[in-house]
Amino acid sequence: MHQLLLGAAIPMTLALAVYLVRRCRAPLWLLIATPPLMVFGALWAVAPDIPRIIGWHSLYEKMQTPLSNIFFWHYRIDQMEAARLDAMTPFFNVCFALLPLILLAAAWRELRRAEKQGDN
Repeated sequence: MHQLLLGAAIPMTLALAVYLVRRCRAPLWLLIATPPLMVFGALWAVAPDIPRIIGWHSLYEKMQTPLSNIFFWHYRIDQMEAARLDAMTPFFNVCFALLPLILLAAAWRELRRAEKQGDN
């Protein structure tokens, strides 16, 4: 779960930076590009776990090396989860749920602005 959060949070953080630099205005390209980038980031972060999911356990074991840190620090997060992060799982679940809500709030705000400008 922690890898998914990190993988989705990286593009979301970049989108949030663009949003703030543009004085809390989200251009259409940002609203369209951010969700697929978040999905790609989440999938990239869990890529070393995919062989285990499809039953290729030998390949999964080979991928459990520090080299898998290129997948958004996958190996390091696995080591930390095993040691002590399980107690923080509810916190990470809430953070993961907040990511699309933040994007939805920005889109809703832009829609309201566009409707108000259309009424004038």
